[in-house]
Amino acid sequence: MKNIIIRLSFFVFGHTHGENIGCDAARRELDSLVFNESIFDKYFYQIWDTNQCLFKTDRKLLWRLRGIATYNTYLGNILPNEVIKVQFQFSDLEKIKNASYYYQGRKITLTFNPESDGFSLNFKSSMEGTNKGVTFSERKNGKTDGIEINYYSSPLYDSFILEKKFYKAGLQTGKYLSYYRNGQIKIEGDSVLSINVHNVKVPKYNSRGEIVKYILGKDFDTEKRGIWKYYDYNGNLIKEEKY
Repeated sequence: MKNIIIRLSFFVFGHTHGENIGCDAARRELDSLVFNESIFDKYFYQIWDTNQCLFKTDRKLLWRLRGIATYNTYLGNILPNEVIKVQFQFSDLEKIKNASYYYQGRKITLTFNPESDGFSLNFKSSMEGTNKGVTFSERKNGKTDGIEINYYSSPLYDSFILEKKFYKAGLQTGKYLSYYRNGQIKIEGDSVLSINVHNVKVPKYNSRGEIVKYILGKDFDTEKRGIWKYYDYNGNLIKEEKY
């Protein structure tokens, strides 16, 4: 029987069909193409036939790769300059021992710990899978410090948000950009300044959705500065505002 898809558990990292002559080509594809959901599913989740390579790796790396694949899938066709490039290190033909990550030409560190320095990548999806959100942000000393990219799409409600913001020590500042679905700039802000900064109590939840504690955080309003430009879907300037 041809073309039978075998769906593997997330915790299964390999297969047992023996030496695979297709893995050389698979390794070249992993290193040359944008790493997205289709590539991830092809080489980490599914066996299409007995010659298909399925790479083995540890759970921690697999989770990171899944996050990058999701991020690149939704951002890659809109803002290709924002994708995360992955370079793999192999221990043998079918085993990946490590991976390096690059953003806009520079090597970056991905972190799951919000208190660690590096880049955080968070993905949220509704139960139906129709609403999807991705946040990519640079962290330093437990705060957003640098770029933050927010993506949200809800086809059911025809809602779409894609914006690029910049932060300093947890406060928004500097240039602001938002985009249409086609990647065209929608709003281009010269500068944003955080004002009315104040402390707030931020709830922390357990796995059952119950509040277990509160931590001290900051909230703020933003104020536009300089020249702000507004464009239509085709890139034509609609208006300018000066602040």
